[in-house]
Amino acid sequence: MATGNNPKRPELTASELSQIDAVCDRFESAWESGRAPEIAPYLAGIEEPLRSRLRKELEAVSAERKGRRAQVMDLERFARLLLRSGLMTAEQLEPFLDKQPKDAQALARELFRSQKLTEYQAKTILRGKTKELVFGDYVVLVTNDSLIHVIDSEGKVRSHSLTHGLPAGEPVVDGAHWLLASSEGTVWRIDPASGEELASLDTGLALGSGLADYGRRLLAAGHDGTLYVIEKP
Repeated sequence: MATGNNPKRPELTASELSQIDAVCDRFESAWESGRAPEIAPYLAGIEEPLRSRLRKELEAVSAERKGRRAQVMDLERFARLLLRSGLMTAEQLEPFLDKQPKDAQALARELFRSQKLTEYQAKTILRGKTKELVFGDYVVLVTNDSLIHVIDSEGKVRSHSLTHGLPAGEPVVDGAHWLLASSEGTVWRIDPASGEELASLDTGLALGSGLADYGRRLLAAGHDGTLYVIEKP
């Protein structure tokens, strides 16, 4: 057991980190809708020690959204982002946390050496500025520099520009393709295997969320809460 000033693993289990992540997802969705949500309602019903850890994560999200996010990623936040990415499950991550890595960088190096992450995946999660998407054998990462990176099972990366800006939310799966929407109102179709854009539609709407499948059409919410029915491109 680690003592004194020796580093140790996060006090929470991977399953508890997943629970925190679910609440943080709802909190971030509220930010993406154009509101600045209060933290207190998201702590309701959460007992210690989860409550303190959750508050810390929600405060980090708020600081990030306001442009004041700390530059150094801590171990617990790295583990949470890794679980969110879908690259590893809580059960797969737990043995690596049991080794008590001293920091996020040490955990990232161990996962790379164990061939659980590619170097690109580890570095991207360490930056903490991505939306991670998993599609079959592919991992697609959308980064804040308006690029979409497609990683295959062998770790090969193909990058493409997001000409319509960052997606407003999660994609809709439509057959073998993805449909995404930007906050400026553009809906576009991509091939997740390559990241290539196949078609687009400019709706002229200010969208506050991602899309929802509605049969042959799509649903999307505006910043003012209006629900729109949109044709699929």
